[in-house]
Amino acid sequence: MGDAVGYVLVCRDGYLLTQLREDIPTILYPGYWVLPGGSVEGDESPAEATAREIHEETDLVIAPDKLKLLCQYLRESDGVQAHVFIYLLADNEEPIFMGEGQCFLFVSPDHLVTMELGFEQNRYILPHLLRFLELQPG
Repeated sequence: MGDAVGYVLVCRDGYLLTQLREDIPTILYPGYWVLPGGSVEGDESPAEATAREIHEETDLVIAPDKLKLLCQYLRESDGVQAHVFIYLLADNEEPIFMGEGQCFLFVSPDHLVTMELGFEQNRYILPHLLRFLELQPG
């Protein structure tokens, strides 16, 4: 199995995009909330795969070089290496739809830390994300 990617889209009000995974018993973490993502395909770099996933799932077009690597970790659930990127949305950028999962929801960082996220995201992504958000101006 190839590498995985995840992404954090931060809206101008500081809210973060989350996704409710399909409730299909054959997938990992069915019915869990997650920070969205997907898999690296072919000879894509992790940043290219993330840009593709963002476009497929939200209809936003973001150049791979505009994504900032937030963290990397080995997922305990399946042994896959995950590369997680973050992107601060500009005033004129808004996700139009969620092309996968049951729905999406924008949540505050304070609310996000109370959610039980799939793919060990609470343990491996949230500390990096909260540190990143603390360093942002405003």
